[in-house]
Amino acid sequence: MDLRLYPDKILSQKLEPVKAVTPDIQKLVKDMRETMYIEGGIGLAANQVGESVRVLVVDTMAGSSRSAFQALINPKLIGTFGDKVDMEEGCLSFPEIRELVSRQDGVEIDFLNENGEPKSIRATGLMSRVLQHEYDHLEGKTMLDRISTIRRLLLVKKLRDLRKARV
Repeated sequence: MDLRLYPDKILSQKLEPVKAVTPDIQKLVKDMRETMYIEGGIGLAANQVGESVRVLVVDTMAGSSRSAFQALINPKLIGTFGDKVDMEEGCLSFPEIRELVSRQDGVEIDFLNENGEPKSIRATGLMSRVLQHEYDHLEGKTMLDRISTIRRLLLVKKLRDLRKARV
């Protein structure tokens, strides 16, 4: 699957709920997992590969000998908790960009897994950050929406220059 890079319009669109976990959705999960690993990421939302459905995949152990892979279909943010923590984030849709982003340390999310089973996750640390980052994508938000206006304007210019260099 091809990654969608900023400023692709799909990255700013709120995604539609999955009506049913079908073989097509399961294939999407498989393809997203493969793309995430190939691209060296630890999270990926469906709009980052051009799909307008509420699906995200995460694996905070990617690149190691273990896997912590999870697919979240129709995730619903129940809440965040803990202190706000500043941490540098990257994003596959923003190559070569890393920015300091402030997020709550913990998150609780209800979702369906790739078999359509209802699940819940309560996470802290890196897993919480990745889940919040990818959940933002489902809402049509990117890490640019989480930084100062001045910093965002500087990055937009850098991203346009990077995109021109790739073409």
